[in-house]
Amino acid sequence: MKTLKELKKEADERLRASVPQRDGEGRAVVELTVRRDEDFLSDYSVEKPEISSAVADFLQEQTSALRPKDPILLRIYSDCIDEEEKGTYEGALREHALRRYHGASSGMKRNAAIAAVMFAIGVLGLVATVLCNLFADNPVFSEVLDIFAWVFVWEAVDLFFLQRASLRAERTRALRLYDAKVEYHPLAAEENK
Repeated sequence: MKTLKELKKEADERLRASVPQRDGEGRAVVELTVRRDEDFLSDYSVEKPEISSAVADFLQEQTSALRPKDPILLRIYSDCIDEEEKGTYEGALREHALRRYHGASSGMKRNAAIAAVMFAIGVLGLVATVLCNLFADNPVFSEVLDIFAWVFVWEAVDLFFLQRASLRAERTRALRLYDAKVEYHPLAAEENK
């Protein structure tokens, strides 16, 4: 049985060896194999075609390993996608990326608003702490107010600076997916690699 240290070393070596493949233009290549295209689109989309949750999860997993600003080449290997479907599928992929972008942008705005409210509550708590120290002789209540205020200030900092950075990276990845170059190749090309 391997120790945790040995497992970590092995995993780190495999990660270093798995540098994303790049095309001639420097785009990170994400490969997708479609054996049956019946499951490529979601059955639930009404107005515009949307990719299925399985395809969305796969793309999320594959692009999360890339740097957010990496341009993307989506290489689809399939023998069952015809010319008409190619346009539909590309539109569905772009619609999915647009929705991811919108979700991350909305999250950033929501985080900024919540952080501002929490920071204001924290500052009011600090003011109350100072007033309590000046006019009341209750050190326990003053300390509780101080802790209350600092918790709100810290949460505001966490939301605005730390969680917002994660959402910004997600938004950038979504834009890169929206702008991805899409290539279609026969399934035999993927199997002969």
